[in-house]
Amino acid sequence: MADVVVITGGTAGVGRAVARRFARQGAKLAILARRPDELRSTAVEVVTLGASAALGIPCDTDDEAQLASATQRIEHELGPIDVWIDFSTPAPRSRKRFVVAAAAAFVGALAVGLVLRRVLR
Repeated sequence: MADVVVITGGTAGVGRAVARRFARQGAKLAILARRPDELRSTAVEVVTLGASAALGIPCDTDDEAQLASATQRIEHELGPIDVWIDFSTPAPRSRKRFVVAAAAAFVGALAVGLVLRRVLR
């Protein structure tokens, strides 16, 4: 696997767990979050786990200019984005650009997808 996977809110909780799972599959990861220190440690961790590349990008996903800039950087450095997963915490009254299934449902679907991927190889 060399898919380019973007995970917003990927430095904690379910977002970080999903980043770890994709890392073990060899994905190229771009992790967006607001805290640079946690981005650095998460990027190092996922590379250690097997990610073929990792970018930690400070970004407020409620700011469309920051989001556009991050997207351009990801595509320039890692290639076209294959998967975008949004675990970021929305600001009050913001209108999110991404619609995301409940985190628990997604993690279940991810686990099934990874099992199927192994079986089908």
